[in-house]
Parts: sequence; C-alpha cells; structure tokens
Amino acid sequence: MQFRWPYPLTPSTGVWGAPNSNHNFCEEDYNVTPYIGEFVNTITNSIYVIYGIHGLRRVQPHKDGGLWSTLAFPYWGLIGVGLLSMWFHATLKYHSQMGDDLSMFLAVGALLHQLLCFEATPAQRRNYTLAILGVLIPVSTYHVVADEIYVHEIVFAIMVIMVVRKTRKLIRERVKNEEHKKRMGQLASFGIANFLFGYFLWSIDFHLCSYVTQVKHYVGLPWGFLFELHGWWHIFTGIGAYIGMALTEYLVTIVEGRTDRIEEGFVWPVKAVLRDIDSASQHKKTRHIPYFKALTAPLPLHLFNCAAYPTEHSYKPPEPFLSSNTIDMDVYYFYSYGTAAWLATQAAPLIASPTMIVTLLSPEVREATTLEVYFSRCLGFTLLTLGILTVLLTGSVPLSSSLSQGVSTENTDPKAPYALPTLTITAIYHAAIAFYCYGLWTETGVFSFGLGTFGHVFLGAIALWCILFASSNGRISRKTGADKRTSGFPFKNSEADKRKVR
Repeated sequence: MQFRWPYPLTPSTGVWGAPNSNHNFCEEDYNVTPYIGEFVNTITNSIYVIYGIHGLRRVQPHKDGGLWSTLAFPYWGLIGVGLLSMWFHATLKYHSQMGDDLSMFLAVGALLHQLLCFEATPAQRRNYTLAILGVLIPVSTYHVVADEIYVHEIVFAIMVIMVVRKTRKLIRERVKNEEHKKRMGQLASFGIANFLFGYFLWSIDFHLCSYVTQVKHYVGLPWGFLFELHGWWHIFTGIGAYIGMALTEYLVTIVEGRTDRIEEGFVWPVKAVLRDIDSASQHKKTRHIPYFKALTAPLPLHLFNCAAYPTEHSYKPPEPFLSSNTIDMDVYYFYSYGTAAWLATQAAPLIASPTMIVTLLSPEVREATTLEVYFSRCLGFTLLTLGILTVLLTGSVPLSSSLSQGVSTENTDPKAPYALPTLTITAIYHAAIAFYCYGLWTETGVFSFGLGTFGHVFLGAIALWCILFASSNGRISRKTGADKRTSGFPFKNSEADKRKVR
C-alpha cells in the first residue's frame, strides 16, 4: 500500500464562499476540508499561539508581571498574530486579510513599546506611547481604506529594525559578563536568521508558485504539505518572534549573579541558551579557588597564564586571528551558518528527489536516468559536505565535549589557522556562482536564477566584510600597534600609524 494520494483535479469551494482577499498564496484552496481554505497555512499559525501562551505563563507570576502588564503585552500580540492569521488563511476573505496584516503591528508595536519604555520616566513613557499610536493608527487606517500594502511593509520593517537595534544595545549595556554577552548576541542573530530564512521561503512560494505546485503534485499528498513554504514562513518567523520577545523580557528583568534557574518558564531555543549561562555561572561558583590556595596549590596551565606577573621574558600569546568584538563575531557566525543553510537548501531537493529536478528542467515529463540520479545526489551531498566543512573549519562550532563553551579564536586553537582560508575560498565560491547565476538570469529571464544571484551576492558581501574588518589584521597593526578600525581597503589610517611610531 502506497502512502500517497494525488491532489484533487478540480478546485473545491468552501463554506465561506469564493475567496475575495487580495492575497491568495500558493497552497491550493480547500484541499483537505471545506471549513479551512489553506489547511497548512492555517495550522502552522498555531506556533504563534503556543509561544505566546508559554510567554504569558512565565510572566503571570512575575512580581513585575501579570497578564495585563507591559511584560505580557508582546505575548498577547503574538497570540493575536496567530489567531488573526488563522482566520485569514481559513476564510480567505478581504476583512480577515486586513486583520492578518494589522496584527503584525500589534506584536511589533507592543515589543517596541516595552523596549523604549524600559527605564524611561513617566513623561517619556507617555510620549513613546503617543508616538507609536500616532504612527500606527493613521498607517492602519490608510492601509484599510486605500488597500495599499507598501506603506504598511515599510513601517513594519522600520519598527523591526528599531527593535533589533534597541535589543542589541540592551545586550551591550545590561549584560556585563562577556561570555554571556556573546551568547546573547548569538541568540539574537539566530532569531534574525530565522526571519531571513523564512522570508526566503516566502519569496519562493510567492514568486515561483507554478514550480512549487508542480513539485507538490509530483510527490502527492500528504508529502506535498512539506512544500507549503508559506507555512514554513510561519514556523520560522514564530521562532524568531519568540526569541525577540523572550530575550527582551530577560534583558529588562535581568539580575546578573542570581543563582536560581533563570531559564525556568522559557522554552526552546531561549531556554537552552539561558540554561548554558546558568550552568556556566554555577560552574564558576563551584570552582572558585581562594587567593592563598591559588598561590600555593599546583594550578592548571591556563590559570598560570592568567596569574603570571608580566616580565620581559613572560610568554606573550599570539594575536587572535579573528576580532573578539561581539558584533564582528556575530556577523562571522551568521556568515558561516548562513552559507551552510544556503548550501543545504540547494542540496535537499537534489538528494531527496532527483526525478523532481529532472522534471522541472526537462521540457517533457520523464523519469530520471540512473546517471542523472547519480550526479544529482553526488552534487547534493557535495554541497552538504561543503556547508558542514564551512561551519567546522571556520571554528563556529567548538569541537569539544561541551557545546556550552564558546569557541576560541586564538592562534593556539588548532582550528584558527583554517578560518581565513576557509572564509576566502567560500567567498570566491559565492562570487563565482553569483556571476554564473546572473549570466543565466539575463540570458533566460528565469527569476529562480535571480534568487540564486541575490543569495550568493549577499553571502559573498558578508564574507568580504569579515575578511576586511572582522579579523585582527583589520583592526590592530602588528607593526605599530595602531588602531586600524578604518584601515580596511580602500582606507588606510596613516596618521594613526605615524603618531604611534613617534
């Protein structure tokens, strides 16, 4: 018995009547039940509701919280996004679409309000509240009356950027422990990466719907549900939104040095990071060595290095190959993981269904030959291997027994000498493939080659930035010790070098 059913040949009509919304996404309407227009797009919105309920359960017993506190408002907004988006995808009506569009303002507005009002005076809080309402109410009214989406998207994007910048500022100001600060920065970057990857899948679903539909019809039901990319957009943005809200809650209520389980009430992925931070704090407490004992007892090598008095004969460790600046390392990690994710996305269909690839590329529908299957899967596994090697050789993953320990970028780390060569080679790869995809795009006019061009150009630009500015060579002169923060090509901080030499 084959666990596969073909898609219906004729579209069905639901109990809500014919769709009249401006947006009707790639998922075929009423394929599962007459009560739900887009089944997968509807049920995947439950991730917003689930994360929102978890957030409310955490803040409800908080001394500064409660279900109607400013700590709870973003989670209420997240639940609103899920419910209103469910309503839209289930009914596919114009008025429900307006609710879905405006719910985005509800969530990001509540989060921005919480960030701006933190440690603000009552007068400042009133001004921030009036400013947010003064922008959102006219924009929402214009969106509903004029049925125009671009102003809505621009305002939403600006608010998201403000949330990201304010969150990173709070991480720098509120988190004093450098290791904790780095972990928080990585968590924020992971949330942003979820949004970007979700938007990438949304773009494929929106612009290449005919190709995606061919794939879904080829694999049949229920496996075609896995290719409902708008549903994956809901999942990834739900994860990213929860990370932003939970991270904000932690930052505005943080008490560094507390010994209780700070991760309680949070859920994945925030809970995993906070558990590591809590474990690291407890580990430092249990391994505290009194000053006198530290002077007399035999110490490990790393403690000797830390405690040694500086003399002219003291060992001077080599400069770190990469900058330890938190923002630089966040960009570096984002490039490593982004490259791996981009390659894995291309590898997945090559490995899973070579016949599907041949069907999309061939002018006639036919089965793939054995040789085509072989080369397709070989290429897929090669891309997957290249992605894994990029993450490992750039040192983004600590090859040790504990994943909670941050990776070192010192030259004494065996991985460090491989970082820049790996970065350079993958940057050349992105540049070459971007040029090739651009040539195919201009020659054929197929937009999928344009997506490949944009993806490789984006990652190649990040790699170039890391090579020029994120390495120690791009920041401190080995010859003079001068600050070279503006010395990367095409700039040279000659005056700083001269002053240092004098």
